[in-house]
Amino acid sequence: MANLKTAALVMLAAVSVQAAYVSVTFSATADSTNFGYTQGESYSFTWVVNDGFTGGGNDSFTTAEGGGENINYWEEYHASDPMLIADFSGDGLSGTYERASGPYGLIIAEDDDLKNVSVSDIYYGASGLTAQGSSLYGAGAKELEVTGFSNTFTGEFVNPAEYLAQREGTYDVTSGDLYLSFKDGVGAPTSFYFTPDEFTIEEVPEPATMALLGLGGLFIRRKRT
Repeated sequence: MANLKTAALVMLAAVSVQAAYVSVTFSATADSTNFGYTQGESYSFTWVVNDGFTGGGNDSFTTAEGGGENINYWEEYHASDPMLIADFSGDGLSGTYERASGPYGLIIAEDDDLKNVSVSDIYYGASGLTAQGSSLYGAGAKELEVTGFSNTFTGEFVNPAEYLAQREGTYDVTSGDLYLSFKDGVGAPTSFYFTPDEFTIEEVPEPATMALLGLGGLFIRRKRT
C-alpha cells in the first residue's frame, strides 16, 4: 500500500506541471422566454479551449503594420483539424458535449476585444447537449465589445489557450450577442439569444488530468481509511 501511496503522490506531482485548458465563462441575460430559459434571468455558459490546438487550415494572424488588420483568428473547420473547443456546457443544458463529425470552432481576437468564441456543427449534427428535448447544434458569443481586454498581434500563430491564459480575469461586455442554436426534428436550427454581461477567463485542468487527480486522491483516501 505504501508503494501505491508513493505512486499516487508522484502522479499528482506530474500532472500538476502539465499545461491546462482555458475556460471562457459568460454570464448573460435571456432576451426572451423559450427552451427553459426565462426573459430577464441570468445564465452562465462555458467554452473550454484546447491547449493542444496547433492550428487549422483557415487560421489568420495579421497586423496593421503589415498592411492588414490587427487580428488573431483561430478556426477549427474540418474533422482533420486539431480540436479547438474541447468542451461546452451551460445552465439549462443536459447531456455531455461531443465533438461533431463536421466540427466548427472559432475564436477571434481583434483590436482590443475578444470578438468571438463559438462552437457548432457545420453539417447540422447535434452536440450531445439538449434543452427541454431540443438538441443543441451551436453556441457562440459574437461581435463583442469588451472593457479592459488587451490583445497583442505579431502576425504569427500563437497557441489560443496560452494566449487566453495570459489574460486571465473578468471583463465587462458593453455590447454583443450570445446565442444557442437548437433543432427539434427537421429544418434549420433556431437561434435563441442572450445579452452577455461579462466573461471570465481562467485555466482549468484537462479532462485526462482530472481523471488522474481523481485516481491519485482515491489511492490516498484508501490509505487513510
